[in-house]
Amino acid sequence: MTTAHNLYKFAFAVCLFTLAMACSGTRQAKSAAAPKLNLPLAGTYWRLTELMGKPVSVTKGAKKQLAITLGADGGRAFGFSGCNMFNGSYTIGEGSSIVFSRTAATMMACADMETERRFLEVLNTADAYSIVGNTLVLSKARVAPLAKFVADTKP
Repeated sequence: MTTAHNLYKFAFAVCLFTLAMACSGTRQAKSAAAPKLNLPLAGTYWRLTELMGKPVSVTKGAKKQLAITLGADGGRAFGFSGCNMFNGSYTIGEGSSIVFSRTAATMMACADMETERRFLEVLNTADAYSIVGNTLVLSKARVAPLAKFVADTKP
């Protein structure tokens, strides 16, 4: 073999190595941007982002976000529904069924009681849940989502 032939083989090997390293870096970058694994239902602070198909935002000046946390101990649920704090019980059934019961809230009056009413109604209506990535969806009969939440840090 000639020196030129060996030089071509060496250059080809360097190109292959460079290409392999570039692909490897791309895979690592993609995996770093991949969505989080499914989070646990209980013990996660779930901030409400959508209610009955409409986006939910925090009312200007509000100190709390609409959210729910499902306690890991004893099936207790608690959160903030827009004006009042609420609590109750929840039960997980077969598959991804969920039932909220004995929901009670404080009784303060606020400007936007409609969002709160619908939020609490959804909790009493929902019978199924799903978690994909960092999103929790409550639904009725596994049809259209009633409410969507995103995992967040407690404020």
